[in-house]
Amino acid sequence: MAGKMHIDSYENAGRLFIALAKGERKLPETTKQAVVLLADFGIKVEDYENVVFHVNDSKTLHLVVPSKEDIAKSETEVGQEAKYTFPHEHYKSFYLGSPPPRPSNEEMFRIRIGDYTLGKCK
Repeated sequence: MAGKMHIDSYENAGRLFIALAKGERKLPETTKQAVVLLADFGIKVEDYENVVFHVNDSKTLHLVVPSKEDIAKSETEVGQEAKYTFPHEHYKSFYLGSPPPRPSNEEMFRIRIGDYTLGKCK
């Protein structure tokens, strides 16, 4: 079962992450500590076995690869002819405002996984 996260306030989340980045708050050492800290800032997490905080540095590229389970679920949906929502506004600038060609579901799956993964890298 995939975990769930609910965010009450992105501003409060930002406050927490800024404090952690500046070293004004100690990074939690356990999942229990992490869940409590997140809850204190209005971020509720459920059904995760582990919650890990990691502070980036400017000398390291971190790529967060989707889980095997998430990929398998998405591949199943593609195989069932599920239609991906095409993020037209996101890609509009690449096509000079004209409607972009509609990729196949398989192509769209790869585009979305690439976008998702690269969007999370630092």
